[in-house]
Amino acid sequence: MSYQFQVKRFNWVSQPSGLQRLRTSNARIASANSRVLNLNAAAASTMYSALVNQSSGNATITAQMALARVQASAKTALNASTKQIDQAQSVLDQAKSVGTASSSTSGTGTILNAVA
Repeated sequence: MSYQFQVKRFNWVSQPSGLQRLRTSNARIASANSRVLNLNAAAASTMYSALVNQSSGNATITAQMALARVQASAKTALNASTKQIDQAQSVLDQAKSVGTASSSTSGTGTILNAVA
């Protein structure tokens, strides 16, 4: 006599219902979307900061270059003025020496002596 055994499955371990699986799936998708949006916001913020820093740096460099040009121009003008003053002083010194020599020899002063 042979006995045949039939094995039937018993679902003793409870499985989540379809609605529970759907809610879990939706929660996972919402979490993933939130992470992606946060990463995108962080990347956009970083890029914006880099752009602002670059613009600020460019403005600083431009201002420094303009300042250097103005300083160089002022230095050139100052040097030219100093050279003119030195030349004028040299002429006055020469005129004084000529006037002093002529006044000591002739006894009369010149206009340059009066100015000096």
